[in-house]
Amino acid sequence: IPKPSGEVTRIGRGGYNLRDTLRWKEVLYAQVQNCVHRLADAHLQMHSSFSKQSPQDLQSVYILVRRIGYAANDHPFLVKYENNWVTADFLRVYLKNKSATAK
Repeated sequence: IPKPSGEVTRIGRGGYNLRDTLRWKEVLYAQVQNCVHRLADAHLQMHSSFSKQSPQDLQSVYILVRRIGYAANDHPFLVKYENNWVTADFLRVYLKNKSATAK
């Protein structure tokens, strides 16, 4: 599934709302979001934005999200989304909020 055009949360600039775009059930959305947040807390620099993260660290989170999703059979479908864009968008929003509150 390709990424929509624009940037997540930049609705006024041609972007999109992730929750509305995915149209997942609320419990599933929260489950994936919580998984991504836990892994971000463990593997990324929480005081830095998405663009300042190490590509290797981001790749580790992408792989772990997929592995956990498969192992628990909670969200194995994430592999259908090209280039991990859903996980990346969850991370972009989370890191933006975390780095803003750290300042």
